[in-house]
Amino acid sequence: MKHPLLSYNNSLPAEASFKLLKYGSLAHQPWYLKSLKTNCYLLEREEYMVLIPLKRNLFYEKAILPPGIQRLDPISLKTNNKLNSTLLEEIVKLIPCGYVSWSYNIDNLPSTIKKIQRNNYILHLLPDYNQLRKNYNSSLKNSLNKNKHTVHTGMSPLEFANFYNKFSNKRIPELYKNTKILSNIISACIENNAGEIKYVIGMQQQPIAMAFFSNFNGRIVYQYSCSTDEGRSVDAMHAILDHAIQSYCGQDISLDFEGSMIPGLAFFFQSFGAKLEYYFLYSWNINWICKLSTGLRTCLKSLRRN
Repeated sequence: MKHPLLSYNNSLPAEASFKLLKYGSLAHQPWYLKSLKTNCYLLEREEYMVLIPLKRNLFYEKAILPPGIQRLDPISLKTNNKLNSTLLEEIVKLIPCGYVSWSYNIDNLPSTIKKIQRNNYILHLLPDYNQLRKNYNSSLKNSLNKNKHTVHTGMSPLEFANFYNKFSNKRIPELYKNTKILSNIISACIENNAGEIKYVIGMQQQPIAMAFFSNFNGRIVYQYSCSTDEGRSVDAMHAILDHAIQSYCGQDISLDFEGSMIPGLAFFFQSFGAKLEYYFLYSWNINWICKLSTGLRTCLKSLRRN
């Protein structure tokens, strides 16, 4: 059975809300999805609950990942559950095209479903700070010793969103830098005690680096970050991440660096002692209108690059 959920004006059943709060990640929370104005389907089974964000138009529905969500795992309601392709095949029957991003590595997929392995980096923060710092690489330690930055908190979500829109990487899609969406996400997290902005001030008494960390159910996520040219030249982001590690160390929680397939970023995350883990992107397209739309977008992108 398919359950439509218009997250920003429909309430979830009380039992489903309780399960999402207890077992889910930040991205499963109705208030978080409300900040994104995201429609979803909620699939409830004996072993799992699955939220599937959607893009809808007159011709088809498409499973998507909205801005601010790297993956949205099925929530396991029983211990020792092993996920197989059956759940994915059920989703494909309900939604003709799109993709989901899960931690689960599922084999023996039908030919209609494609799988791509992606990298993520994680640092468990249970040891004390001195122990964690021993695992920093030498260049990171030298940078922290050389550049003695003071890390501040308390920047407003709108100020952060404007800074991110101006100074983040130009290759990041505009939707992911949309000031209103970004400020809504951060505001919702802060209002629900699930996030914090950290920043460094430069020589001109202006911010030169900022990062937003979400914090929910034992997982701190390095969710958004960017620096000015000055910030990069003095390694201000090193100080921000080091400050986050100092703030949360000694607790049974993890710092999620949100991964990267870019070697330079991967090396940066590993310099803090972060360990590699994998997640998987599953995609499918069995709707001819969706295929045509995807083909046209690909052609347009190619033309713009040329």
